[in-house]
Amino acid sequence: MMTVDEYAKLSRDDRLKCLERGPDNVAAVVRGHGDDVLSRRPDGKNWAPKEVVCHMRDIEELLMTRLTLMIATTEPKLVGFDPERTPDRWAEERQYLRNDTGEALAAFRRRREESITFLRGLAPAQWDRNAIHPTRGRMTIDDFVSNIGPQKLDGEGRGPTFKIDSVRRRSQRAGVEFSEQALVPSRPGP
Repeated sequence: MMTVDEYAKLSRDDRLKCLERGPDNVAAVVRGHGDDVLSRRPDGKNWAPKEVVCHMRDIEELLMTRLTLMIATTEPKLVGFDPERTPDRWAEERQYLRNDTGEALAAFRRRREESITFLRGLAPAQWDRNAIHPTRGRMTIDDFVSNIGPQKLDGEGRGPTFKIDSVRRRSQRAGVEFSEQALVPSRPGP
C-alpha cells in the first residue's frame, strides 16, 4: 500500500492516474452488496458504506470549488471545514442514508472526471497557484493533489475526507466482507 510520502513523490501525471482510479476502487468495494448492507452502520458513531460514498461525492465537489477559486482569485482564504463536525452535519442534512449508493457513486465518478479534466488542462504555472487553507496554511494546487490521493485512495494521512479504506473497515464491522485487493492503490501502470 502506498504511503502519503510515496504518493507525494510520484510525478504529477502518476498522481492523476491514481486519482482517476478512485471511483473504480470505490465501485469494487460496494459492488454486489444490497442497500441493506450498504446502509448498515457498524455502530452509533461510524458511518455506513453508503454514507462514505456520498461524502466522497460531496468532497469532490468542494475540491472543484476550491480549485476553480484558486485559479480565478489571487491567494484566496478558504472557508474552514471542521473534520470533527462538518461531515456528520452533511450526512444528516443531505440525508446520506436516503441516497442511492449507485447514483452517489456515479456522481462521484462524474465529479472526479471533471476534476481530472480540469487538472490536466492547467498550464504548468497554474499548478503553483495557491490559497490559504484554514488549518494547513498556504497550499498550491499541486499540494492539494498531493494531499487528496492518499486520503481518498489508501487510507493514509489525515484530513476531512473519509477514506476508501473506511468503507472496508466499517462494512466489516457491520458484518460485510470486502475484497482487500479492491482497496490497495497500485502504482500507476504504463
